[in-house]
Order: sequence, then structure tokens, then C-alpha cells
Amino acid sequence: EGTLVNIGILGGLTTELNLGALLMKRQTLKSMTMRSQPLENRIRMAQVFNDRLAPLFASGRLLPLPLETFPFTDAKAAHDHMAGNDFSGKRVIVVGD
Repeated sequence: EGTLVNIGILGGLTTELNLGALLMKRQTLKSMTMRSQPLENRIRMAQVFNDRLAPLFASGRLLPLPLETFPFTDAKAAHDHMAGNDFSGKRVIVVGD
């Protein structure tokens, strides 16, 4: 009984969604984009993050998504890693030192 939140779209406008799994877990699905939010809402959401979530990250009670870094000279490996679709987290290409 949780909420599955989709923020933004990176993989295209359409996808398959297993509605059976959503129903069996009694989940709620919510979607949004930050870009379409009025500035006041974006400021409010940032404040909520700072007040409620940042302390949980600082204490270790919440953990960020895994992070995988690649040097700029190995950008193809970063793309291949992303295309493999077996990693949930952020990929960062590092430019310079």
C-alpha cells in the first residue's frame, strides 16, 4: 500500500505497465514534472525536501540511488551501461579532473 511516483520521462512517452502488480500491491500511481510547476510550487517542494528529507539522508535513514561515474573519454561505456537497463540509479559522465 504505497505510492509509486513518476517524476519526468526519460525512456519515451509510452511504456508497458503491469496493472495487476499495481492492484495486488494496492499502490497509487502519481506523475508530475517539475518544469510544468509554477515557481512557487517548486520553491515549496524544495523547502519540504530540505526540512523533511535532507535530515534523513544526513542521518543515513534514507540512502540515495546508486551512482555510477564514467570518465568523458569512456562515454560509450556509460551509454552501453544505460542501454543494459539493469541498473536503477544515476549515471554521470565526468568532464575534466
